[in-house]
Amino acid sequence: LKVLLICRNMNTASEGNDANVRSTTAGELVGLDSETLLLCVAGIKNGLPPFSPGLAVQEVERLRSIVLDNPRAFVEWLRLIGLVEEGGSVEDVRATYTCFLDEFPLCWGYWKRLADLEARSQSLAAGLAVYERAARVAAPCVDLWVHFCDLGIMALSQNE
Repeated sequence: LKVLLICRNMNTASEGNDANVRSTTAGELVGLDSETLLLCVAGIKNGLPPFSPGLAVQEVERLRSIVLDNPRAFVEWLRLIGLVEEGGSVEDVRATYTCFLDEFPLCWGYWKRLADLEARSQSLAAGLAVYERAARVAAPCVDLWVHFCDLGIMALSQNE
Protein backbone atom coordinates (compact mmCIF):
# COMPACT_ATOMS: atom_id res chain seq x y z
CA LEU A 1 0.00 0.00 0.00
CA LYS A 2 1.42 3.37 -1.03
CA VAL A 3 0.30 6.68 0.37
CA LEU A 4 1.22 10.18 -0.62
CA LEU A 5 2.67 12.46 2.03
CA ILE A 6 2.90 16.14 1.44
CA CYS A 7 5.72 17.67 3.41
CA ARG A 8 8.19 20.51 3.35
CA ASN A 9 11.32 18.37 3.38
CA MET A 10 13.86 19.93 1.03
CA ASN A 11 15.32 16.50 0.22
CA THR A 12 12.34 15.43 -1.90
CA ALA A 13 11.14 16.43 -5.34
CA SER A 14 9.46 19.81 -5.43
CA GLU A 15 5.84 20.51 -6.30
CA GLY A 16 4.34 23.97 -6.36
CA ASN A 17 6.02 26.76 -4.49
CA ASP A 18 7.52 25.14 -1.39
CA ALA A 19 5.59 21.94 -0.75
CA ASN A 20 7.11 18.61 -1.65
CA VAL A 21 5.47 15.31 -2.36
CA ARG A 22 6.91 11.91 -1.67
CA SER A 23 5.52 8.45 -1.83
CA THR A 24 5.98 6.19 1.16
CA THR A 25 4.79 2.79 2.30
CA ALA A 26 2.19 2.32 4.99
CA GLY A 27 4.83 0.50 7.05
CA GLU A 28 6.70 3.78 7.50
CA LEU A 29 3.60 5.25 9.10
CA VAL A 30 3.31 2.75 11.94
CA GLY A 31 2.12 4.53 15.04
CA LEU A 32 0.09 7.16 13.25
CA ASP A 33 -3.63 6.73 13.78
CA SER A 34 -5.91 7.47 10.85
CA GLU A 35 -6.90 10.89 12.20
CA THR A 36 -3.28 11.99 12.60
CA LEU A 37 -2.42 10.63 9.17
CA LEU A 38 -5.27 12.61 7.62
CA LEU A 39 -4.09 15.73 9.45
CA CYS A 40 -0.58 15.15 8.14
CA VAL A 41 -1.68 14.55 4.57
CA ALA A 42 -4.06 17.53 4.63
CA GLY A 43 -2.05 19.89 6.81
CA ILE A 44 1.66 19.44 6.23
CA LYS A 45 1.36 21.09 2.85
CA ASN A 46 0.89 24.23 4.91
CA GLY A 47 3.52 23.15 7.42
CA LEU A 48 1.78 21.86 10.53
CA PRO A 49 -1.63 20.33 11.02
CA PRO A 50 -4.07 22.33 13.10
CA PHE A 51 -3.65 21.73 16.83
CA SER A 52 -6.38 20.54 19.14
CA PRO A 53 -8.65 23.34 20.43
CA GLY A 54 -7.20 23.29 23.96
CA LEU A 55 -3.77 24.23 22.62
CA ALA A 56 -4.74 27.16 20.40
CA VAL A 57 -3.08 29.76 22.59
CA GLN A 58 -1.65 32.93 21.12
CA GLU A 59 2.04 31.95 21.52
CA VAL A 60 1.51 28.55 19.90
CA GLU A 61 -0.22 30.17 16.93
CA ARG A 62 2.51 32.80 16.66
CA LEU A 63 5.24 30.14 16.61
CA ARG A 64 3.23 27.98 14.23
CA SER A 65 2.98 30.93 11.85
CA ILE A 66 6.75 31.53 12.05
CA VAL A 67 7.68 27.91 11.27
CA LEU A 68 5.15 27.81 8.44
CA ASP A 69 6.78 30.89 6.89
CA ASN A 70 10.32 29.73 7.64
CA PRO A 71 10.54 25.97 8.27
CA ARG A 72 14.26 26.31 9.06
CA ALA A 73 13.57 28.55 12.11
CA PHE A 74 15.14 26.11 14.54
CA VAL A 75 14.75 28.14 17.75
CA GLU A 76 11.05 28.73 17.07
CA TRP A 77 10.58 25.01 16.40
CA LEU A 78 12.11 24.23 19.78
CA ARG A 79 9.84 26.73 21.53
CA LEU A 80 6.81 25.35 19.69
CA ILE A 81 7.72 21.78 20.61
CA GLY A 82 8.10 22.79 24.26
CA LEU A 83 4.65 24.38 24.35
CA VAL A 84 3.01 21.48 22.55
CA GLU A 85 4.69 18.97 24.88
CA GLU A 86 3.35 20.89 27.88
CA GLY A 87 -0.27 21.26 26.83
CA GLY A 88 -0.98 19.38 23.64
CA SER A 89 -2.62 16.06 23.02
CA VAL A 90 -0.60 13.00 22.03
CA GLU A 91 -1.66 13.64 18.44
CA ASP A 92 -0.45 17.25 18.62
CA VAL A 93 2.93 16.18 19.98
CA ARG A 94 3.25 13.37 17.42
CA ALA A 95 2.40 15.68 14.51
CA THR A 96 4.78 18.39 15.74
CA TYR A 97 7.68 15.94 16.12
CA THR A 98 6.94 14.47 12.69
CA CYS A 99 6.93 17.87 10.98
CA PHE A 100 10.04 18.98 12.87
CA LEU A 101 11.89 15.80 11.90
CA ASP A 102 10.96 16.32 8.25
CA GLU A 103 12.93 19.57 8.45
CA PHE A 104 15.68 18.45 10.85
CA PRO A 105 16.07 14.66 10.44
CA LEU A 106 19.48 14.53 12.12
CA CYS A 107 18.15 15.74 15.49
CA TRP A 108 18.31 12.27 16.98
CA GLY A 109 17.00 13.38 20.39
CA TYR A 110 13.64 14.16 18.85
CA TRP A 111 13.54 10.76 17.18
CA LYS A 112 14.02 9.34 20.68
CA ARG A 113 11.22 11.51 22.05
CA LEU A 114 8.91 10.39 19.25
CA ALA A 115 9.86 6.73 19.79
CA ASP A 116 9.24 7.07 23.53
CA LEU A 117 5.87 8.70 22.86
CA GLU A 118 4.86 5.88 20.51
CA ALA A 119 6.09 3.20 22.90
CA ARG A 120 4.03 4.74 25.73
CA SER A 121 0.89 5.61 23.79
CA GLN A 122 0.80 2.73 21.28
CA SER A 123 3.23 -0.15 21.75
CA LEU A 124 6.90 -1.03 21.88
CA ALA A 125 6.60 -2.12 18.25
CA ALA A 126 5.45 1.37 17.29
CA GLY A 127 8.46 2.83 19.10
CA LEU A 128 10.76 0.43 17.27
CA ALA A 129 9.19 1.47 13.96
CA VAL A 130 10.13 5.08 14.73
CA TYR A 131 13.73 4.04 15.36
CA GLU A 132 13.74 2.10 12.08
CA ARG A 133 12.73 5.27 10.23
CA ALA A 134 15.31 7.28 12.19
CA ALA A 135 18.09 4.83 11.42
CA ARG A 136 17.53 5.37 7.70
CA VAL A 137 18.27 9.09 7.95
CA ALA A 138 20.64 9.30 10.92
CA ALA A 139 22.50 5.99 10.67
CA PRO A 140 25.88 7.34 11.88
CA CYS A 141 24.40 8.47 15.22
CA VAL A 142 25.65 6.10 17.91
CA ASP A 143 23.27 7.43 20.58
CA LEU A 144 20.30 6.72 18.32
CA TRP A 145 21.43 3.10 17.89
CA VAL A 146 21.96 2.70 21.65
CA HIS A 147 18.37 3.78 22.35
CA PHE A 148 17.10 1.64 19.45
CA CYS A 149 18.87 -1.40 20.92
CA ASP A 150 17.61 -0.62 24.45
CA LEU A 151 14.01 -0.53 23.24
CA GLY A 152 14.56 -3.68 21.17
CA ILE A 153 15.91 -5.53 24.23
CA MET A 154 12.96 -4.33 26.27
CA ALA A 155 10.56 -5.57 23.58
CA LEU A 156 12.31 -8.94 23.42
CA SER A 157 12.28 -9.36 27.20
CA GLN A 158 8.53 -8.65 27.30
CA ASN A 159 7.94 -11.33 24.65
CA GLU A 160 9.73 -14.02 26.65
